[in-house]
Amino acid sequence: MWTAIGAVPQKMGTLVLSDERMVMTYDEDYLASDLPRMSLINDVATETTPFFEYPVTERIIFAINFFAFLRNEN
Repeated sequence: MWTAIGAVPQKMGTLVLSDERMVMTYDEDYLASDLPRMSLINDVATETTPFFEYPVTERIIFAINFFAFLRNEN
């Protein structure tokens, strides 16, 4: 996953989606940049681990499909 939040595009991390869970592992360079983290549920100001994990639910599947629709990937 890449972001354009800073002055130049930067790799934020790796997002892996399976049938049971979604895991985002942040790139070490991104964590060192002090740019904001990403979260679907939690307050990113309280995140301290180099990853986050969510169980896959209907809400996550809806969000993935919704964003694909917005990008005309359906």
